[in-house]
Amino acid sequence: MKTVAIYILLGVFIVLIAFQLYRLNERVIALRAEERELHERVSTLQANNEKLYKDIEYYANTRNLMKEFLSLFDYKRQGEDLYIIVPGTVREEVSKSAL
Repeated sequence: MKTVAIYILLGVFIVLIAFQLYRLNERVIALRAEERELHERVSTLQANNEKLYKDIEYYANTRNLMKEFLSLFDYKRQGEDLYIIVPGTVREEVSKSAL
């Protein structure tokens, strides 16, 4: 009778350990998926960071900063001419609406 009780306890113990191992394995799978997502996010952020550093380096030069400022707001310096080139489809629409 004692051996049967020992076998039952041993069986229950093995089932409990198997259940815990199953839960642990599920957690490992979830953590690996989260790790992959975080690595992708880090890669994206590193690419953005590199682009920002390049932009900072570019705009650190006052000539580049002035050139971007002028082009952004369509300003011109004294003595310069400003030409705005309009694509053909827009020009045709403007011509038709002017009639």
